[in-house]
Amino acid sequence: MDYDDKTGDTGIYKILGENKLGWADDVSDEQGNADYMMFADLDYRHGEVVEDVKNWGAWVTNELGLAGFRFDAVQHFSQRFSNDFMHYVDKESGGEKFFVGEYWTANADEIIKYSANFDHRICFYDSPLVYNFSNISTSADADMRKVFDKSLVSERPMDAVTVVMNHDTQPGQVSTVKTVTL
Repeated sequence: MDYDDKTGDTGIYKILGENKLGWADDVSDEQGNADYMMFADLDYRHGEVVEDVKNWGAWVTNELGLAGFRFDAVQHFSQRFSNDFMHYVDKESGGEKFFVGEYWTANADEIIKYSANFDHRICFYDSPLVYNFSNISTSADADMRKVFDKSLVSERPMDAVTVVMNHDTQPGQVSTVKTVTL
């Protein structure tokens, strides 16, 4: 999706046509606009896409008896759609579900600002805490009393899901995070 074999050009290619309105504007501004990630984009302003994904969410929740969802790289897709999806799944599955989002940043304020767009309906993994653990692990004069400083759990404990490691902390995944074997 990022290579034109006919011309040899590389880039981000967008499909144009009916109901194609452009990149979402309710995503993170990471690298200019985080709507496009991993060489694919679902257009959450296209009615058929919206209905299909919402219906799938309700179906899989009911079929498997799910208690909630994890949104990987949540900053890369429409906040409006995410809110609609959560409310629809809750309504169609007979109760409020648990939603957690992964927004990988060392800055808790960035996550807090982003989470306000969800009326705090979604929790977030505390990636700033992971960065704190990483930084402490590489310091000769580490002070474990500071591990929670500027973490999501210290700033918004009700919105935080603590995590120490995930696929983004593996060597080669995120160059700024150092892994620690405990």
